[in-house]
Amino acid sequence: MIESDNIYCGDALDCSEQMKAKKKFRDLVLQEARKGNIVFLGEGPMVANLNEFIKQPAEGILYDLNRLPEVVLTFIDDPKWINDYAVSLVITKLKANLEAAQQLLPADSILECPSCHGTGRAEIFRR
Repeated sequence: MIESDNIYCGDALDCSEQMKAKKKFRDLVLQEARKGNIVFLGEGPMVANLNEFIKQPAEGILYDLNRLPEVVLTFIDDPKWINDYAVSLVITKLKANLEAAQQLLPADSILECPSCHGTGRAEIFRR
């Protein structure tokens, strides 16, 4: 994760205030990420526990992140739409693969967490 103090403020009349607000918001997003949360925009900034957030179906994740394919395609004038669309496809595919893998596991299977680096933590997958 890149944490930089370089924040572009555009052509704002009061650039320093805009930069302070952007830095404060960026710091909030990064602080919440360190706690295992995500910040996303709904009717304002919203914070959710990442582990809980990803338990919802792909459509719910994409809806909350405003990345449903039909929404992303309305932003075709912004070149960022290409990656946003790709993200929607990746999330959908990953969720489908996870659900398929979970169906193959016995209920309450315990698997070693490969990214836990020997901490002894494990992930429990339930059908």
